Amino acid sequence: MYDPSAPISFDASIGDGLPLRQNWTDSTSLSGSGSLETDIGAPAWFADGLAGRAIWNVIPSPAAKALAATQGWRITSVLRVASGDSVTDYFANGSQRYLPILSVVEGGDLEVELEGTHLLASGAAATDYHTHEVRYDPTTGLATYSFDGTQIETRAGSAMLQNQISFGQGSSGTAGSAYDPSVHFELLSMAAVPTLFPVGMIAVLLLIAVMAMMRVSAITRS
Repeated sequence: MYDPSAPISFDASIGDGLPLRQNWTDSTSLSGSGSLETDIGAPAWFADGLAGRAIWNVIPSPAAKALAATQGWRITSVLRVASGDSVTDYFANGSQRYLPILSVVEGGDLEVELEGTHLLASGAAATDYHTHEVRYDPTTGLATYSFDGTQIETRAGSAMLQNQISFGQGSSGTAGSAYDPSVHFELLSMAAVPTLFPVGMIAVLLLIAVMAMMRVSAITRS
């Protein structure tokens, strides 16, 4: 039975490591391509966007999108930018897109473009593997991008009609490449979503409501 709350993932270590086998659609263009490689001793999907877009998508169901809007969501990826620009793993919900753009720029630094541009790593660390996360909070309508567990920027999404979860190199107009061992999109549990009132205050409000009902009942009997 279909479960709209089930995570949507890619894992290069599963089976033959092909995104197609894990329900991802090939959206490459021009001479962009992908291949399963052994990189630094482990399997990873190589998104070769040096001569065209190299990206793979899943279109979430309307039910999954509705749950994501109310519960919140996060997309976590372990990847290494090998070269160039426009490497990204993101979620677009049909009206807003939450898109971090990763690049190894001239001089060898790893940067991310959000509302602002942030330096993430330099030297050999720039092309190492790192963990990237975008986490959406439904109470604020904002998403926070984190790099190796450190929050970098919180912002609103940008207007976009796309409806997809994507990973790879996302632009046919720029050159870039990356290795993606894993991508994981999941809904946040209800316990992880902040409530409007603290738990203690909710308990007090419930007690006041019960006492009011008891008082009304006593007056009615008298």
